[in-house]
Amino acid sequence: AQLTGSFWWDASDTGSITDSAGKVSSWEDQNQGALIIQNTGSNQPTTNTRTINGLNTIDFDGFNHKMVYSGPQLSAYTKLAVVELDTQQHNGNNLVSGVTSDPVTGAGSDALFQYFNGISATYRPFQDNAQPYGSINIPINTPAMVIATSDSVDTELYINGTQDTLTGPIGKVDGSGVSANGLWEIGSFYGNGYLNGKLAEILVYPTVLSEPDRQSVEGYLAHKWGMTGSLPSNHPYKTVAP
Repeated sequence: AQLTGSFWWDASDTGSITDSAGKVSSWEDQNQGALIIQNTGSNQPTTNTRTINGLNTIDFDGFNHKMVYSGPQLSAYTKLAVVELDTQQHNGNNLVSGVTSDPVTGAGSDALFQYFNGISATYRPFQDNAQPYGSINIPINTPAMVIATSDSVDTELYINGTQDTLTGPIGKVDGSGVSANGLWEIGSFYGNGYLNGKLAEILVYPTVLSEPDRQSVEGYLAHKWGMTGSLPSNHPYKTVAP
């Protein structure tokens, strides 16, 4: 699978996680050593408590747990995350969010993904002075692989290797990037919209992957986390890992 060139956090590699009595203070990227951090004990998610397909995950409680990374601005990206949600929460269950300096209007926000009205997840790509979104259904109590790609031309959503229909207005990256102030939030959005569930793996590429490369990463994640049954029947890695 095309894993190089990405930011890549893998909870199954427990050596990449720093914790005290199971409370996670940092999570190290596999490629570049980039650290997702949380220094406040009450906000730290937990490790070595829950698994997906027998592999370790990081558990977020839906109330206080969140982590941050001082990452770069990205003018185009592919974001992938493997997660198992415990509940649907209004404006909650954010996975990987980029935020700007405007917490009131959310202008320039970028969220992957966020439940809206407890019905379906929404995706909000970066766009100034607007909050466009697309909808995608993510199950609860079942592992899911959620993906968003965006650049100056288009935004696309995928779940478990299947492209999802976008509903409502949908925007595009305007060139300012995934995070206008270089801050990524993991498990929350501006200290709200907390994730309630198990986060297994995150990959963020500073480009829109080609279809073969995206499918290769989907195949890697599906076989690793026991989700091949959720891939479409015509997926090139439905039965054989890349």
